[in-house]
Order: sequence, then C-alpha cells, then structure tokens
Amino acid sequence: MCHSFPIAYRLDADSLTEPLAELLLTKLQIVHLNEKDQRDILALLVSHPIGDTDDDVVNGARIAELLSGDWGLWRTTQMNLERTREALPSYDLNEAEQHLVHERADQLWAMVEESPKSRSWKLRDRIGDRKRWYELPEEVG
Repeated sequence: MCHSFPIAYRLDADSLTEPLAELLLTKLQIVHLNEKDQRDILALLVSHPIGDTDDDVVNGARIAELLSGDWGLWRTTQMNLERTREALPSYDLNEAEQHLVHERADQLWAMVEESPKSRSWKLRDRIGDRKRWYELPEEVG
C-alpha cells in the first residue's frame, strides 16, 4: 500500500466483508492505479451510495475522517477520484451509471472537504507536491 491507515478495529462493521469505506480507500490510495484497481473503484461507486454509515453504504464520514488527518492520503485520493472521472468514457458504462459515478465522487469529496483538517495536515499542505507523499510498495517476486 502507498499509504497506511487503521482498519483492524473496523473489521466488525460488516459481517461479510471489509467495510466498503476501507475497501474503496484501499483502491483510492494506490498512486499507480492499474486497470483492475480502476474497475474496482468504478464498481464500488456504481453499486453503493455514499453516506455516513456502513451497511451496504460507503461510509464517506469515515473516509473524510481519515483524509482529514493525512495530507498524503488526501492527495492521492483526490488524484484518483479525478482519474476516475476522466476515465469514465473508456468504460462500458451507460449514461446513468456515468452520472452516478460523478455524483457519488462529488458527494464523497464534498464530505472530505467539509471535514476539519488536522494541524499536521495543514503543515504538510504547505509543502504540497514538491515532496513525495507516498511509499511505493515493493514488487513481490
């Protein structure tokens, strides 16, 4: 992973799988997205509404909380939501599904932007992209 964030204490939030917020964030935190990761992001945004709870909803409040304390994770997520919007025409999604992706990405990002940022986030924001903000995972043999 290019970024780390706590997940262990949330594994009980969904009885069948990793909570959708964390599942989406595991994809959005990848600096060099591949085709499968991009498709996973699209599938999650098409299939699940954004809200402030779990239970078959992407918990945008949880994502906003994590991103408000970590500028690097915020920046990578911002980049990947923009990449997702730009990539929409190259996927076999109908007009309604494309609109849904835009709408849900905008809704998620509004929640992130409305969330108060930590002091460390604000300090790191001053540096911006001039300094690398992510780790590149090592390739497994």
